[in-house]
Amino acid sequence: MALPCPYAPRRWSMEEFDVAVVGGGPAGAAAALHLRRTELKVVVIERGRIGGLVWNASRVENYPGFPGGVTGRELAELFASQLEMAGVEVVKDEVLRVEPHPFLLHGRRGLYRCRYLILATGTRPRRLPLRGIPVYYELLEVPQGVRRIAVVGGGDVAFDYALSCADRGTEVFLILRSPPKAHPGLQEEVRQRPEISLFIGASIEATDGGLVLKGREGIIPLEVDGVLGAIGRLHEDRLLKGIEGVEGLHLAGSLHLEAPLRHVGIAVGDGIRAAYQTLKEVEG
Repeated sequence: MALPCPYAPRRWSMEEFDVAVVGGGPAGAAAALHLRRTELKVVVIERGRIGGLVWNASRVENYPGFPGGVTGRELAELFASQLEMAGVEVVKDEVLRVEPHPFLLHGRRGLYRCRYLILATGTRPRRLPLRGIPVYYELLEVPQGVRRIAVVGGGDVAFDYALSCADRGTEVFLILRSPPKAHPGLQEEVRQRPEISLFIGASIEATDGGLVLKGREGIIPLEVDGVLGAIGRLHEDRLLKGIEGVEGLHLAGSLHLEAPLRHVGIAVGDGIRAAYQTLKEVEG
């Protein structure tokens, strides 16, 4: 399996492109691959890893072409490998702000000018109001060797995180304020795992004495090494300030898709849609 494609080094240079794709998740990768079939000069600017949040998925079971499912890591690595094989330039940088058309992108490591811009920046996590303990929002952030962890949330992501942590040998406290919304299959898997304790109708709070679990049994101390939050995500739309509606700009993936539509397959299709609309503009 190929490793994530190497990033071209940049440091306060000015680069000119026909199309810049900001974000290397499924939508951004698909958009870049579609555009690469033309003579346009295309770049993907990604601050983290190609594949985005896909890396956190223990298994993706509804993506065509993988009858037995595929791990998130394997799928993300395939995205990166395909970008590399297609000759798509990938730059590791974080875009901080964008000036309007022709677009000027200000990154931490360089400047990028482009005629057309596809934003595929995805989402950011809703934060938990906790202090005095490590709080994580992606599985990859959780250090190896954590013995006990609280996972907060009731959707597919929270249940998937709980199962992944249990696979590592971690004792898991899965805490939900309301009845679970996760897929029934995930719920059944969780209930069959002795390493996972499920608390429905409960919440955690930080006190001067440490974390406590508030639930049907009252208030009890919660001794864990960290908390993994999965209570929803918000559109990562900060780069839209001042450029929304500008000609040549297109949005792709979870940046503008609502939560029920945030699936890998939908993101890929939406990335191709954004690339197609960009090409229609190029053609006039």
